[in-house]
Amino acid sequence: MRNTLFFSLAWVFCSYCFCAYGVEVYGHRGARGLAPESTLPGYRVSITTGVDYVDLDVVMTKDHTVVVYHDLALNPDITRDKTKRWLKTHDILVKDLSYTELLQYDVGRINPFSKYARLFPNQKPIDGAVIPTLTETIRYIKKIASPTIKFQIEIKLDPSQPERGYSPIEMATAVAKIIKAEGISQRTEIQSFDWRCLLALQKITPTIPTAYLTDDRRTQLMYDRNPRIAGMWTAGYLLKDYYYSLPYMIAVLGGKLWDPQDIQVTQKNLQEAHQLGLKVSVWSSAEYYGKDIDLSEIKKLIALGVDGVITDRPDLLMRVG
Repeated sequence: MRNTLFFSLAWVFCSYCFCAYGVEVYGHRGARGLAPESTLPGYRVSITTGVDYVDLDVVMTKDHTVVVYHDLALNPDITRDKTKRWLKTHDILVKDLSYTELLQYDVGRINPFSKYARLFPNQKPIDGAVIPTLTETIRYIKKIASPTIKFQIEIKLDPSQPERGYSPIEMATAVAKIIKAEGISQRTEIQSFDWRCLLALQKITPTIPTAYLTDDRRTQLMYDRNPRIAGMWTAGYLLKDYYYSLPYMIAVLGGKLWDPQDIQVTQKNLQEAHQLGLKVSVWSSAEYYGKDIDLSEIKKLIALGVDGVITDRPDLLMRVG
């Protein structure tokens, strides 16, 4: 009880410092700049910084358990086997492992020889951290956090490599079932780069707002002359049929949010998105900037009028003045 009260008060204090900007803060993969990504300890740290949303990426195991993990395959930069040896390849698919088998892997620290380690020098290791289920994570957050904390759940699939994951309808159905069971529909957003997942979810549970993710690389594909390539990430729909406007395309397809990479945002397309009734929450790539946060870029985006910022360092974002 006292722990729950502590985290609730911490959230209120930190969010008060930032609410004047009218910008919602999303803790990316928990707060991976500070703690092991997508782990219960990581979400605990994220909540103490005062985030409005916790960000959870989800994939599914061989026995159809929805788990919180960013990649379709185990990432050797952050994963050790039961002998505490770092994995060597990206070949171990989550869908090929039962959840019991998945629990044998430790995701509590970064491989110090990886590029990832250079990007997140302030991440504190927590040995023994494992990959949690989505249900477990939701319940944990509800237990320790204020009831005003919201959830951003990203369905991870790769339409260019469909064999590495489940189908969009299978993922959307499984995620929607958990959200309903846990009673968080009113405080959840669902996002994906694979728009097939979002269209499937809109049919299954149309009341949950869908967030259409874009980045510079995938958007470039949308201009390809080959319609199979151009529509790969957009469920077969073509940008050229929507006046080459991402906000317009997303609004017509039924999305409520546009979640673009920060370098895609301009005053013009942000204004267009808002006129179409879309909420715009931006995200940054640590790999693009070579560091866990670029505060100067975030300040520019806040000045432009974005609605939310998805960040690996919510602690530093809260200090933006």
